[in-house]
Amino acid sequence: MRLNCRKSVPLNASEENRRPVVGLVSPGEMGVSLAALLAEQGFPVVTTLDGRGSRTLQRCNRAGLRVLHTSDDVVAASEIFISLVPPNAAVDVAEAYCRAAASLDCPPLFVEANSVSPATVRRIQRRVEDCGGSLVDASIHGLAGRLREQGTLFLSGPEACDLAAILTGVLRVEVLDERCGTASLFKMLLGGVSKSLVGLFVEMGLTAAEADLLEPFLKTCREYYPGLMDIIDRLLPTLPRHARRRAAEMEELQCTVHALRLPLGIAAEIQRLYHVLGDSPLPEYAEHIDSGSATIAELLELIRTVVPLNPAAAEEGSAAAACK
Repeated sequence: MRLNCRKSVPLNASEENRRPVVGLVSPGEMGVSLAALLAEQGFPVVTTLDGRGSRTLQRCNRAGLRVLHTSDDVVAASEIFISLVPPNAAVDVAEAYCRAAASLDCPPLFVEANSVSPATVRRIQRRVEDCGGSLVDASIHGLAGRLREQGTLFLSGPEACDLAAILTGVLRVEVLDERCGTASLFKMLLGGVSKSLVGLFVEMGLTAAEADLLEPFLKTCREYYPGLMDIIDRLLPTLPRHARRRAAEMEELQCTVHALRLPLGIAAEIQRLYHVLGDSPLPEYAEHIDSGSATIAELLELIRTVVPLNPAAAEEGSAAAACK
């Protein structure tokens, strides 16, 4: 791994024991959480906040991150560059990395940690290698707020073992194999399960609410499906704010399934649901509520109130036709 190039950010450790400089751009909730863990372990972390608000700036300052002016500055200052953005921005971040890396003798290692399909990762890998860099495929499993206790960073690619050794002590790291695309596929599999379960629960919960059966429905789910409700308790509170991102992630899952020549089924329907949620006023409403303290019943009622999930939206489907 090419981490022996001196960068412009000063380090407060000896050359022998120093931690490599890690860069991120426009970090969201997960990016700031990961950066905070890195900083706690002595990694100098640099970032830029293009497109982010004052709340992100405050979190970055609390975590000890150094905020630079541009993404070019971050690439130039970094030895490890982590791309952790919404799926539809992944290729743009890689292109920006390559434009900045073109003028560097030793571009930073590019860690592709987005929720994108293996095909997208391989496309980014070719671009990164063309501009003189190298790539490790990565996926983070776990919630941002519980990253320290329950998060796992899965890695794949020829340099995955080297990166895993460097990140020892930051969080749990597991190397899958030496193929770029494996970690992203693993992310699609795990994310597909959790997001599909949440989507199914939302549909059944809304149906129960319409039938005035929500209270016994939730009570019985907790009695008979405690494992499922553990997942719902962790993931449903994040859905209102991140519905658009969840829709994009499910779209990447569909691309993955399609590339493997498998039939699209449940994943396609769950993606449709998340698109409806993301295109509704729900994300905007979520900015003004404390979803972390809301009960499951309150969250379902919020979705029921805000999102236009009416029967007309499904009239073109075969299921609606079968019910006539």
